[in-house]
Amino acid sequence: MTPSFKKDPEEFKGRKLLAENVFDLLPGDDDCFIYEDIFSQIDTKALEEKYSMLGRHAYHPKLNVAILIYAYSQEIYSSRKIEERCRKDLSFMYISHLNCPNFRVLADFRKKNLAFFSECFKKTVEMAKELAEERNLAIHYEVQDICELPHEGKLYDLIVDSYCLQGIVTDQDRQKVFAAVRACLKAEGYYLISTAIFDESRYRPDDIILDAHNGVVYNGYGESLIIDMQSSIVYARLEEGPENYEDAIQIGGAWYLPVRRHRKPSALEAELEVVGFDVSYQDGGNMICVLR
Repeated sequence: MTPSFKKDPEEFKGRKLLAENVFDLLPGDDDCFIYEDIFSQIDTKALEEKYSMLGRHAYHPKLNVAILIYAYSQEIYSSRKIEERCRKDLSFMYISHLNCPNFRVLADFRKKNLAFFSECFKKTVEMAKELAEERNLAIHYEVQDICELPHEGKLYDLIVDSYCLQGIVTDQDRQKVFAAVRACLKAEGYYLISTAIFDESRYRPDDIILDAHNGVVYNGYGESLIIDMQSSIVYARLEEGPENYEDAIQIGGAWYLPVRRHRKPSALEAELEVVGFDVSYQDGGNMICVLR
C-alpha cells in the first residue's frame, strides 16, 4: 500500500482567492512557473517509500524538495526564512501550493536527504537532453566538477557561463575555472559571463559580526546572509553542525558556509584581466570577454 500524504488546500485547487486567481498577480515571466514545471517532473518515489502509512499525514516529499530547491535558487538557506516566505511571498506560495511546512520539517528533510538533492541535479541534465532532442539540437551534456574541466580536446568559438561563476567561491577554484576556459577557447573566441554581483540594496553595514579569532569583519547581506567585504564572499549560517559541510567555518561562535562570491563590477573586471582576458563589454554582471 502507498502511504497517504497531506492534500493541497482546496483554496489552491480552486485558485479563487479575492474573487480571482491570486497567482495572476505574478508577472507572466516569473521564474516560479518554470520551476513548478520542472519540479512536477522530479521522481520522488524513493523518498515516498521511507514514509509510514501510520500516524499523521506528512507533506509530500516532492513538495519539500520543490520548496527547498526554489529557496536555494533565491539565495535563501535558513529554514526559518523559507517558512516565512511560504507564508508571505506569492512566488513561494505558488511553489508550495499554499502549504507551509514548519522550519523543523524542512531542516530535518534536508538533513536526511542530501544524497537525493545531488541526484536532482543529474535529473535536470536528463531533462535538458530531452528538450534538445525535441528541438533537433546536437548538444553534449556532462555532469562534472567545473573546477576540474579538461584542458585538452575540442576548442570552442563560444563559452557561456550563465550564473555559475557566482557559486565558485574560493580564489583557487576560480583560477581553475578561468584556466579551463582559456584552454578550451579558440584564439578568436568569446567568453560570455552572466553572474550575480554585489547588491548595495542588500548590504547592511550596521549589522556587524566581528570574528575575534582572525579580525575579519562581516556585515549583514540580504535577509539572512553575511558578507566579507574584503573578499566579497557571502556566507549562509548553518542550522546544524558542520559535519556534512567540509567548507564550513566558525564565525562568532556559529557555523557558516561560503555560498556565493558577489564582487563589485570593477573588481570582477580586474579579476578577469589578471587571468588573461580583456573585457570588451560589461553591464553589471553581464560581460563579453576575449583572450588577450
